[in-house]
Amino acid sequence: MTYDQNIDVYEHGIVVSDGERPPSGLSLIATTRQPIYNSYSLTLVDRDGTSLNHRAVHALDVPGAHAVVDYHEESDARFFLRESLYHLNNVIDKYIWACQLFEELHGHYEGPRSGNTGDSRVLFEIDAYLGAARRVYEAISKVLWKHYHPGEKGRWDSIRTATRAIASGNSKVPAQLGGQIVDSWNAYGAKLADYRNFVAHTGALSEGETCWLHRYDRRWGASVMLLENPENKKRVPLRPDVGIDALAYCYEVAIHLVKLCEQVAATDAVADYLANPPGYGGLPASPRWEAARNAYR
Repeated sequence: MTYDQNIDVYEHGIVVSDGERPPSGLSLIATTRQPIYNSYSLTLVDRDGTSLNHRAVHALDVPGAHAVVDYHEESDARFFLRESLYHLNNVIDKYIWACQLFEELHGHYEGPRSGNTGDSRVLFEIDAYLGAARRVYEAISKVLWKHYHPGEKGRWDSIRTATRAIASGNSKVPAQLGGQIVDSWNAYGAKLADYRNFVAHTGALSEGETCWLHRYDRRWGASVMLLENPENKKRVPLRPDVGIDALAYCYEVAIHLVKLCEQVAATDAVADYLANPPGYGGLPASPRWEAARNAYR
């Protein structure tokens, strides 16, 4: 979608232009008032107003010249983080579409108080977001192994294995970062994995493909409900008052993952590696770089 300049987007996909009153009690989640990166239609913002897009682009980034081959793991984490925000942007687009549809059909301020419409596209994007966000964790586990278990065999085969090793003390990841990773997985990652497993082994995220509309300060706002307990792997009929709003959930996860990647990037060995690329500034080239160069000679 294409938006006017100087609009803000609040929870439930409610667009507020200059001169309009924001809906009370709802948080700003996106805007066109800040630079918008290529492939996005909006700038997603944290609760403090900072650009999540900008922070994701620079999380685990190398500020100067470097050999790409030396930073595959960091680049992968940043790629999946940006990919997840791309799909979240698309989720917001579809929420806005539903809100605008109801405003056209039922009025901007007057008329019915609630309703629903069907739009499978929003579920396509929610599913894509959950998958991309889940992959951020797997990429982070590879970054941690690279920096804190260099040259060792038996790399963790998943983030679950990594968090178990960290939690049991069988890891060289610094205690503070290790605690952040374990807490993050328990609070956010495990549920992402449960949604992924539900889709893989049970069925679609929602059997009804229903987008529910309700007025917030007389403005139409949308909700698409997700299962509260996907780990049960049971299909449960969803209603506006049953389940978790997908946009609210995805937005909360997005804020957390951007911060988590920044925490990983700021930790001793990782920060030093990002600031001092092998083969530059008088440092010797890495064995990985040498192997890559030899392969093309």
